[in-house]
Amino acid sequence: MSGLSISLCLSLVLLTARPAESETQSSTVSAFDERWTIPPDAELETLEEPEDEGPVALDPAPPSPSAEQRFRAMLRFHPLDPDPSWFPENETFDLEHFATHRSTTLRWQSTFTETGTAAFDIPIADDPRVQMWLRILRGRGRALFGKWMGRLTRWAPVYVPILERHGLPKDLIFLAMVESGLSPKAYSFANAAGPWQFIPATGRRYGLRIGLFVDERRDFERSADAAARYLKALYAEFGDWWLAWAAYNAGEGRVRRAIARQGTTDFWRLSRSRYFMRETQQYVPKIIAAAIVSKSPAYFGFTDVEYEAPLEWEVMTVTVATDLATVARACGAQFSEEDLKTLNPALYRGITPPGEHYPLRVPHGRGHDCQEGLRTMASETRQSYRFHRLARGDTVQKIAERYLTTPELILAHNRISQDKLHHYEGIVVPIPFRSDPLVPAEATLEVFSGHPPATPGDALVIVHRVRRGDSLWRIAQKYRVSLRSLRTLNRLRSSTLRVGQIIRVRPRR
Repeated sequence: MSGLSISLCLSLVLLTARPAESETQSSTVSAFDERWTIPPDAELETLEEPEDEGPVALDPAPPSPSAEQRFRAMLRFHPLDPDPSWFPENETFDLEHFATHRSTTLRWQSTFTETGTAAFDIPIADDPRVQMWLRILRGRGRALFGKWMGRLTRWAPVYVPILERHGLPKDLIFLAMVESGLSPKAYSFANAAGPWQFIPATGRRYGLRIGLFVDERRDFERSADAAARYLKALYAEFGDWWLAWAAYNAGEGRVRRAIARQGTTDFWRLSRSRYFMRETQQYVPKIIAAAIVSKSPAYFGFTDVEYEAPLEWEVMTVTVATDLATVARACGAQFSEEDLKTLNPALYRGITPPGEHYPLRVPHGRGHDCQEGLRTMASETRQSYRFHRLARGDTVQKIAERYLTTPELILAHNRISQDKLHHYEGIVVPIPFRSDPLVPAEATLEVFSGHPPATPGDALVIVHRVRRGDSLWRIAQKYRVSLRSLRTLNRLRSSTLRVGQIIRVRPRR
């Protein structure tokens, strides 16, 4: 299995991760690695053991619902059921035979074929690692990958036009599938976020806003546009899509060094060298396998995929910091806060940023009603918000006086008691709606190199301020976590601490 451990195949996690190199968009842990965790609001999906390890029956099935048909047309699916003889039911899929068998109709570039057979506009290769991932996706990875394929019909109408606008292959959508399972909520332990898994440094380099209320790495339109520009730049540099994907995963610097030291631009040779980490060695084969299975699902036994409906929305402007629950009430009883969170994943606190006019997505056809509902809503039934960075000596009473609100409102919103305030770096402060014009809105575009300030409810992360006599080992013992998790979460290269230093801790549940 090319060095990939059996445990990696048995328990796979949704996310990719990024190392701490600030100048690269890198990923040291792939979408199927088990070593990282994600916040509660993200979708943590682990693979289940298959019921039957034997051959998968390729049962012919009628076309799926219209959402699937639209996606198949967009990404050049085969519209009819396959001939099972093209993919013998064994453990090695003859991709060369598959291509040769249909050589009169199948072209691997971005074109339809006359018969509608599946074509690819990304390079496809038959490599033992591709074969391994084909087996994983139809075997132990079947349950999770089926969910990911179901999301394609929701996100292809968003991502494919963006990729086309930049002159890129449509099939790059499968890179996002491998990165995050096409989940805007995806978040890695190494602070990569969103469907395209940007770390903060690379996200900002490509114009993504990462602040105290908004993280555009999670925004499906903005992050896709940034990823398209990044991938276009990588392809322009390396002239090869496999190397471009490797650079997206491991960082441009690592790929440049590997090429210089090995004296070749052949990805498959480089991927067998010590200059690529194991995650990068598996990354490209995984994308290829994901594309093959997704475009020929019946070949691999995926005849029961529940394809999700595409999103439809329009945009309204919110002029005061408002929580999404309030906007949902304004839109009407048939829409929920969760509907708005799905349309606006960048609002990771569920609140529009204070001090600005924010373009908010609302359900299609409801923009006017939502706007009118907010305008006529009684002021005593809604709140506005600010963010307060905690400093030494802060108390809830002092914070309440500063923001013209009450301690009870602050504690209730943050779901904490006063004695827990020192565990965090900041809190969201709710204020009466009528007081909003009287409370200055401080800058919410604050730049932070790693994690945003820890606040109540953030994935059970608490803050430990180092005191005299503390050591990393004692902190680990106090919170019953491993030294490795402390070093990873805080990006520590040594165990030396200084008094007053902040150490983030994610306690075990």
